[in-house]
Amino acid sequence: MAAQLDSSTEFAALVAQLQSNPNDPALKQAVIRHLPEMRVLAKTNPIAMYHLAMVYAPGSAQYKQMMLQAAAEGSTNAMLAVCDLYLKTGSATDLLTAAHYMRLIQKSGDSYIMKQGRELMDRYPDFAEQMQSDCVCRKYNPALSFFAQEPKRQTNAVSEQTCIPTP
Repeated sequence: MAAQLDSSTEFAALVAQLQSNPNDPALKQAVIRHLPEMRVLAKTNPIAMYHLAMVYAPGSAQYKQMMLQAAAEGSTNAMLAVCDLYLKTGSATDLLTAAHYMRLIQKSGDSYIMKQGRELMDRYPDFAEQMQSDCVCRKYNPALSFFAQEPKRQTNAVSEQTCIPTP
């Protein structure tokens, strides 16, 4: 598994270099050379799927599909990328979906991605406000629930004993 992660990380570094210098033919060749290996690795590793998605343009259908798949498999990096994708559209439905992914990120406990998520919410103050309003804490009284538990009764020790008649 460590060899796979190193391969995925190396591929991610190559893609990052290619994005900063898109006209370098040697980098393009290196990325293309690793694509078959990454496609195989991405079938079992959500982080590899996330790294593979970075090859595509952020607005493309392939990028979105791969990010959604990696997010569904538990990659918090992909969840953040999907959240950013949906926030850029601005539609109400997409904002709800972005909120769903942001909640998943918060539940994950991944401090680095959570920090990036807060930075993302700083860029979208309306979204941050919606997330705050969704998280209103209310006191919960289980006794008022429809399925409330019955209160425990104190039982009389005598009534609990079974009487056996003696002949």
